[in-house]
Amino acid sequence: MGKEKDLTKEIKTIEDLPGVGPQAAEKLIKAGYKTLEAMAVASPMELIEAASLGQVTADKAIKAARDSM
Repeated sequence: MGKEKDLTKEIKTIEDLPGVGPQAAEKLIKAGYKTLEAMAVASPMELIEAASLGQVTADKAIKAARDSM
């Protein structure tokens, strides 16, 4: 668990979220998800549709965004 907390401190941008690479980040930003706050309140389905993320990746990205706040 200690490692997870250390990792969440490093999350400052959408690109830092687990499973979100440069291409997915670009798609998310173009779809209006420009901040971690926007990611934190998004539903997995919104991220799947906006950036073609998988269900598990969308769930992880949302959780990490929430945990980073």
